[in-house]
Amino acid sequence: MQNKEKYWHWASSSALLFVFLGYVVKFYDDWLFFDAPLQNIIRGKLSNGATQFFKWITQFGNPVPLIILTLAVAVLFYSQKKRVAALYLLVNIALGSGVLNNLLKLVYLRQRPTLPHLVTELTYSFPSGHAMGSMMFFGTLIVLVPLLATTKKWQWAGRIFLGLIVVLIGISRIYLGVHFPSDILGGWLLGVTWLFATYPLYDRYSFIERFKQTQRQRK
Repeated sequence: MQNKEKYWHWASSSALLFVFLGYVVKFYDDWLFFDAPLQNIIRGKLSNGATQFFKWITQFGNPVPLIILTLAVAVLFYSQKKRVAALYLLVNIALGSGVLNNLLKLVYLRQRPTLPHLVTELTYSFPSGHAMGSMMFFGTLIVLVPLLATTKKWQWAGRIFLGLIVVLIGISRIYLGVHFPSDILGGWLLGVTWLFATYPLYDRYSFIERFKQTQRQRK
C-alpha cells in the first residue's frame, strides 16, 4: 500500500507540473523563456550528418514504427506467458500515447514553430506525441527490463540505453523544427504521469499472475 501511494504521489506531482506548463503554453507563452535559447543550441548549424541522424532516430517515435514495435514486444511477452506485461504495454500505447495525446492537442491548439521544418507534420504542437509516445513505449520497457535481462548489470545497461533513446527522440523533434522544447517537456511529463499512475496496477496483477503460475507448477 505504501509503494502504491508513493507512485501515485509521483504521478500527481508530474501531472500538476504538466497542468502548470499547459496553462503557461495556453495563456502566457511569453513566459517560456527557455524555448528560443534551447532551439538555437540544438539546431545550431544544420549539418547533413546531424539531419540524417535525427531524421532516422525520430522514426522510432512515429506512430507506425511504434505500433509495430509495441505489437512485436507484446507478442514476445505473451509467448513467454507474461500476459500481464503484454497487456500493460498495449494499454499504455493505445490509451495513453494514442487517445490522450490527440485529445490534449485539441485542447491547447498550439501552432508549431515557424522555423523551417525538416519533416512534415500536420497536427498541433503541444504536447509532443513523439515525446509522449517514446516515453510510454521505452519507459514501459524500462519498467519491464527485469523480464528481459536477469543480471543487475544488464538491467541497468538496458535502462540507460532505453532512456537515451527517449532523450534523443525528444531532441530530434526540436532539431527538425517541428516542436518547441516545452512541447517535448509536456510530452515527457504526460508519459511519466501515466507510467507512475498505472504501475501499481501492473505490479498487482503481475504478482497475481506469478502466484498462479507457481501454484500450477506445484500441482
